[in-house]
Amino acid sequence: MFYKVTSFQWTLKSFAQEIQEHALKYFDLNTYHYIKTTRSCIFNSGQCFYKHAMAKPSILSLNLKIDFGGEEGIDDGTLRKEFFLSFFKCADER
Repeated sequence: MFYKVTSFQWTLKSFAQEIQEHALKYFDLNTYHYIKTTRSCIFNSGQCFYKHAMAKPSILSLNLKIDFGGEEGIDDGTLRKEFFLSFFKCADER
């Protein structure tokens, strides 16, 4: 697409809109795979996630959200990291 440049602000806004429309068209940004678990069931939840991922590999391309039941927290990556570290620690102990 070619835009007639009348002002830098208009061009930048149009460019941002184009990127957003492209992203919404080609990427599903609101798709998550949720794992709801408790600290005592991390290993079982991790095994379950692994089995689902092997049966349906497209799960691995989804954003992953972890919910430790009964605990408040926003999963911005820290809960996910804690889940996998705890899972591998449990797996190593077995």
